[in-house]
Amino acid sequence: MGQEKRQHQSFEAGRGNEVKNEEVFNLACKYMLHLMKCALNDLPAEKKPEECSWEMVYNVISKNDVQGLTYYAIEPFANEMPVDLVKKWKDYRNTVIYKKLMMAEEREAILSDLSKEGISFLQLKGCQIEKYYPKPGMRDMADNDILYGRIEKDAKGGYRIVGKTDKERRKTVAVTQKILLSYMKKRGYVTKGNYEKDDVCLKNHLYNFEMHRDLMDPGSEHLKYYRNPWEKAIPNEDSTYEFHYSLEDEYIFMVAHEYKHYQTKGSGVRNLADFYVFLRKENNRLDWDYINRELDTLKIRDFENRIKTIAENCMNPKNEVNPAEEEDIFFMCRCGVFGTVQNALQRQVKGYAKEGESLKKAKRRYYYRRFFPPDEFYEDRFPFFYKHKILRPFFTIYRSVRGVLFHSKHLKKEYKNISDLK
Repeated sequence: MGQEKRQHQSFEAGRGNEVKNEEVFNLACKYMLHLMKCALNDLPAEKKPEECSWEMVYNVISKNDVQGLTYYAIEPFANEMPVDLVKKWKDYRNTVIYKKLMMAEEREAILSDLSKEGISFLQLKGCQIEKYYPKPGMRDMADNDILYGRIEKDAKGGYRIVGKTDKERRKTVAVTQKILLSYMKKRGYVTKGNYEKDDVCLKNHLYNFEMHRDLMDPGSEHLKYYRNPWEKAIPNEDSTYEFHYSLEDEYIFMVAHEYKHYQTKGSGVRNLADFYVFLRKENNRLDWDYINRELDTLKIRDFENRIKTIAENCMNPKNEVNPAEEEDIFFMCRCGVFGTVQNALQRQVKGYAKEGESLKKAKRRYYYRRFFPPDEFYEDRFPFFYKHKILRPFFTIYRSVRGVLFHSKHLKKEYKNISDLK
């Protein structure tokens, strides 16, 4: 009985610590949001909660990549903080400013050379959102997202990839991709091609370009809407090859992009600041009738309304969040900037579960789908096997063997993550 009592007391103590840690973490999250709000609205910040150390506050902030933004709010408290932490915070803000200048110069050189090759380009959300922040260094641009391709006018008055048929257009994309990757390698970039929709190009731990051939991955529920990413592109007046989206289409893509992350790995609170600063500047200029129609087509109007409302209630000093919104916010705080693989797998598995079905059966269905994906998987990635279904078993064997030989660590981690789901 004595041993059982001690075990029970140990269990209760452990559970009590978990609850306390959760409460302290939530306090740190609330304070992070308070600092973000004060920085964006040029207001003095309150002192941090006594229960949280400055180190803990900084860890939550760095997980969500808002060090540059929050630095402007914590400057008055520098004398209360560890010296090395103040320096780290300030250095991060200064690095963001330096990185912005270097990125702008590098981006200009790359886009200029693409023009010389007759390759069109359109700068996406990441390149544009920083300009809406009120002070330099508030928004770190982890990467530059740029849509590129050889395009021509289509019969509807918009634009599309060069080619009369889908086969010809795929060939154009492949040839253009080869030129792009060769060029980036000559500039000293390490390139990672053959992603479903983009080519990731990295150099010197500073430059990160995601060069998009498409906007959505195969299998995405919004792939059909964005099947031709150039359809609504508008040519810049001062350039033959540079394009942009209207403010409305820019915002719609911003919402669709956020929805993709939120529904898979999850996304952090930095995106709330993005929505807030964008809408603070552009809300009255936007054609909301058009936006709402398009959001209805994408079936994300409710999501847009929710994320927009949370952003406004979080970042506007006149507003407050309600308990339901607070739960969403704490989830986003835990996700960090780009979410977690665990979140993505959990949502995928639960998505396969039928009503009243056990998690064990849902996991089996997940594994079945991994080995035998639906038609949409083949249609965009492997059109040959999309047309010749009878040959798919050979491709499945090839994928399995290739996975074991070259991606065994990833597969083991995936298996563990699925096994751990409860």
